[in-house]
Amino acid sequence: MQELQLSAPGKRQIGATVCTVRNGMGHAGYTEQVSPDTGKIRIRVIRQFDPANGRFLLSSQPEQNVWEDPDNWYICKF
Repeated sequence: MQELQLSAPGKRQIGATVCTVRNGMGHAGYTEQVSPDTGKIRIRVIRQFDPANGRFLLSSQPEQNVWEDPDNWYICKF
């Protein structure tokens, strides 16, 4: 939990690379906007990866924009 709090400001930086894992699938994207009212970040999700080995999938879903709580994502490099 402390690690999430320490990295929270970095996730709010425009252009930060962030990842999350949901239902066994990894998602990677960039922070594009921050809401001053809710504290949520808008993420442009551009890639999917296998969390077991960190490799990107050759066929990914179309890019999407999502508003999320920064605590649901972590800083990553891709």
